[in-house]
Amino acid sequence: MNLKILPFGAEFIPDAAVMFYDHFQTLLRSVPVLPDVFIQPQAVAKKLSTLLNRNPVFAAVESGRLVGYLGGYVLNDLRGLGRKSVYCPEWGHSALPDRKNEIYRALYHAAAQEWTALGVRTHALGVLAYDTEARDVWFWNGFGLLVVDAVRSLAPLNAVPGADVTIRLAGLEDAQSAAQLEAEHWQHYTRPPVLMCANPPDDASALREMLNQPGNTLWLAEWRGEPVGMLRLETHSHGAADIVQAEGVAAITGLYVRPQARGLGAAAAMLDAALAHYRALDYKCCSVDFESFNPTAAAFWMKYFQPVCFSLMRHPEALL
Repeated sequence: MNLKILPFGAEFIPDAAVMFYDHFQTLLRSVPVLPDVFIQPQAVAKKLSTLLNRNPVFAAVESGRLVGYLGGYVLNDLRGLGRKSVYCPEWGHSALPDRKNEIYRALYHAAAQEWTALGVRTHALGVLAYDTEARDVWFWNGFGLLVVDAVRSLAPLNAVPGADVTIRLAGLEDAQSAAQLEAEHWQHYTRPPVLMCANPPDDASALREMLNQPGNTLWLAEWRGEPVGMLRLETHSHGAADIVQAEGVAAITGLYVRPQARGLGAAAAMLDAALAHYRALDYKCCSVDFESFNPTAAAFWMKYFQPVCFSLMRHPEALL
């Protein structure tokens, strides 16, 4: 074997596009509700052409044939960490099915050197959820699970909330109450065991702006007349995997229930109401992205959704 790692040029795009396209079709067969955002290899090729613009991309070549590639966006910040980072989207890498360990290790060896020379201190990438072999390769290279993108159909849950719990669609007049829940939501993220970087929550003005966008909704759970939970959905989720970004997808961008109201079925009832709403509008499916290390959220979402993409991250110790 004579595996070489070369700079990825435009001449590799057609073969790389077919490689990932075939990879994605395997996922679609296991998750039929997932929208086919890459209807043909040319759609992947367009993404790769954009990635090549000022971002390092690497090709694994053997006997003149492309057998794998790896590339990502170099970012000045990722997830509010304040660290120069690289993110390889789920379509930004692929390798021959029977040699992923060898090919990915060689690609990462070259990429890590280039990224470090560029001042990158955090490495992250997305992996299609069915691809356990690729996930294991990155696990053995020091990456850990970070975010899960998942989807489900709009079929009803038939959820029945507990006594004195009511679910309703929020209006602009509810923005202030929702903003308080949103603030508590972000406080939850910063506490153990989640321990995420603090980000400013949306205030009432931002929530009104969100609700003014066509297709966006906010749902409130009230217990004995008091707001205790909220669920927000949008037509686009910033930061979600590209494979769930499509017309006709209702994207969940926030869910929170106050601790004293958990166990009353409020979260499932809000989700059920939202699914019925978007089903009536002829949407195709519902998506969510959540942190794997948020035990409350992960337990809930995994009851109702099927993972389609895992985002992994590594903080190399020498660069901390």
